[in-house]
Amino acid sequence: LLISAAVNLPTGKKELDFDQEWLVLRALSLNFLELPMRRFGEGFGFSLLAGGALPLTENIRVGAGIMYQYIGEYKPYVDYGDYDPGDLFSINGGFDYESGGTIISLDAIYSAYVADKLDGTKNFKQSEQLDFRLTASHMTPTLTMTGLARYVARGENRQYDSAGFLALNPYKLYGDEFTIAGSATWVFSEGWDIAPSADLRLVGGNDVEFEKSTIIGFGALLGRKLTDNFHLSAGGKLFTGNADDSAIDLSGYQLTFALTATM
Repeated sequence: LLISAAVNLPTGKKELDFDQEWLVLRALSLNFLELPMRRFGEGFGFSLLAGGALPLTENIRVGAGIMYQYIGEYKPYVDYGDYDPGDLFSINGGFDYESGGTIISLDAIYSAYVADKLDGTKNFKQSEQLDFRLTASHMTPTLTMTGLARYVARGENRQYDSAGFLALNPYKLYGDEFTIAGSATWVFSEGWDIAPSADLRLVGGNDVEFEKSTIIGFGALLGRKLTDNFHLSAGGKLFTGNADDSAIDLSGYQLTFALTATM
C-alpha cells in the first residue's frame, strides 16, 4: 500500500513586463524545438496519490493507483488576470508476470485535465490521454535484455471564447505516439559491461498544421565496475528521422557519461 502527498511551492518568474520581458519570451518561444518551456511561473500546488499491489498467484502480481494534482493560479504578466492552468486527475493499473529470470509487465494510465481559466473563465481544455506500456526483461548472470512497447492515445482539445463558451470544434493538438525500444547489457569481462540499445518513435500528425514524425536512435554504453558500490559508464547514441512529414531533419547525436553510486 502506497500513500503519498507532495507540495509544489510557487517558483519561476511571474508578472512579466509586456514591453521587455514579454518580447524576449515571445522571441524565445518561436523555436519550440530548442526551448520546450510551457510556462515560466507557477502558483501553489499539491498532489495526492494512493495505490496498492498484491499477488494473485505465485507468478502474477496486480496493482492500481489514483492520483490528483492541484495546480494553483498565478499572475503571469503585469496588468493581466489570474491564470489557473487546470488540475490533473490520473488512474493507473497493471500486472507483472515473473518466471525464472523473465518479467513481463503491462500497465495502463488514464489522465484527464481540468480546463484552464483566466479570471475564473474557461480558456482551454487539454484532451484526455491513455498510455499503454508493455515491458519485458530477461536476466542471466552475464546478460540482461529489456524491451519496451508503448502507445499513447490522445483525444481532442477544446478552445473557449472570452465568455467561457465552446468557440471552436474539438481538435487534436498533439498526435498519438508509438514507441518500441530494446537494450541489452552484457558482462563480457570481470568488471566490464557493454550495453547496446535501439529505439523507434512514431508521432502522428495533429489537426492543426503538424504532420507525422519519426525518430530512430541506436547506440551503446561501455561500463566499468569500480567497486561494489560505484559504476562508471560512457557512450553515445546516433539519431535519425524527421518531423512534420520530412519538413524538419532530426538527425544528431548524444554523448553520455555517468557515475552511479549504490548505497
